Amino acid sequence: MPQIDNTNIGCKIKLRLKHIPDRPIKVLDCFCGNRTIWRQVISESGRSDITITGIDQKRVKGCLRGNNLKFLQILPLTDFDIIDLDSYGVPFDQLDIIFRRGYRGICFFTFGQGMGGLSAIPRALVNEAGITDEMYNAIPSLYSSMGWDFFCSWLAANRVKKISYYLTHGSIGTSNMYYGFFLFDISSCIVYNYIRERGVHMSLIYEPKGKAREYSPLALNVYNDGCDHGCDYCYCKNIRYGKWSTNPKPRDLAGLDREARKADSQILLCFMGDPYCLAERTHRKTREALGTLKSNRCSVAILTKGGTRCLDDLKLFLDWPEGRIKIGATLTFNSSAKSSIHEPGAASPEDRIEALNVLHAHNVKTWVSIEPVLEPLESLAILEKSLPYVDGYKVGKLNHVNNQTDWKQFLRDSVAIIRKAKRSLYVKNDLRPYADPGFLTEPESNSETMFLPNRPNTRKDLFAV
Repeated sequence: MPQIDNTNIGCKIKLRLKHIPDRPIKVLDCFCGNRTIWRQVISESGRSDITITGIDQKRVKGCLRGNNLKFLQILPLTDFDIIDLDSYGVPFDQLDIIFRRGYRGICFFTFGQGMGGLSAIPRALVNEAGITDEMYNAIPSLYSSMGWDFFCSWLAANRVKKISYYLTHGSIGTSNMYYGFFLFDISSCIVYNYIRERGVHMSLIYEPKGKAREYSPLALNVYNDGCDHGCDYCYCKNIRYGKWSTNPKPRDLAGLDREARKADSQILLCFMGDPYCLAERTHRKTREALGTLKSNRCSVAILTKGGTRCLDDLKLFLDWPEGRIKIGATLTFNSSAKSSIHEPGAASPEDRIEALNVLHAHNVKTWVSIEPVLEPLESLAILEKSLPYVDGYKVGKLNHVNNQTDWKQFLRDSVAIIRKAKRSLYVKNDLRPYADPGFLTEPESNSETMFLPNRPNTRKDLFAV
């Protein structure tokens, strides 16, 4: 099906005008394009209390750029009153995430039913209807024509009780186009959890994608919507739809125990925010999470710029099951003055080094992330200063900012320092292209080099003598 933006836009706008609540609302527009639909909705309704957060694969000013499936996995969906899925084809994967994460609110969708391309019925949807691949391949035209029925049955199985929609025929190469709406509420939505770990769906513990996957196979964020470190280079501000602030909100960790029982791989705290931000001393959400993860014998990696604040939980670290915990620090500057300019709420470089010193003295595994590299000489200096107290390093660069850094030289210098000290090393994907062929060893290029071991088989351990 051709990707033609906002076909039958009149139907789409009419549907939204009819069903948007008469109160301030926040919309997550997952296929925002040039935001024509919601601009028109706002214009025709005369509303000034509609806030739009857009996602699109293309660069659109004011919108998140990237794959909406990834954003739907990590964004706090409870922040939104409406999720808009005006897709090309069938938004099965997006809805699957929304169902499993237990979203409750309004959903608008576009369903295009056809034989091929983007309008082809997703095979997973056909399988949900009990149609095997062998059956489908035998008579594809039959089952493709039943896509809308399969879709409605699937929604019903997920406790959607009512759908409102407009239907157009024969549009842009499809058999039918459905522009629909439905509401999840407490009575009509089963709460599922999302993210697969050995076939189990999770919501608090999730599987990072892309660059984040270099740090850990699983992750857990204990605070939402901000970090009080106030780092001017923070990537979270660029992907969190304008809400990122210096006032982190503690997350409700209900259900973490259930998820932790199924999470065998290493879990990182945290990608979004800092587990030992200043707010931790008030809310103790990291301590709460660690208690749950420890009781479930999980493998845990921590990354923080909180310095000695992490030592508040030293007792928890000391007798962690099989020692499968490691505490990491992000090191950016050697100069406290420069650090206070760029990361005013974070611990000073000296305080972070002191935390690593104490942890190392207590035989707790330590590691360091050298990223972002704002000033290579500063990064190299703090790297050298940390060497006596650190077991391993992950080294990256500075991304998304134009600079004249000689990354090839920085790579050589940092690798030489770490190798000389005989510490573990992983060079991140963004820096690795600057290495000469054969310069890096296989472990230095393997993101799993520094992952902690998976949790041992608990059933076997229970019956061990």
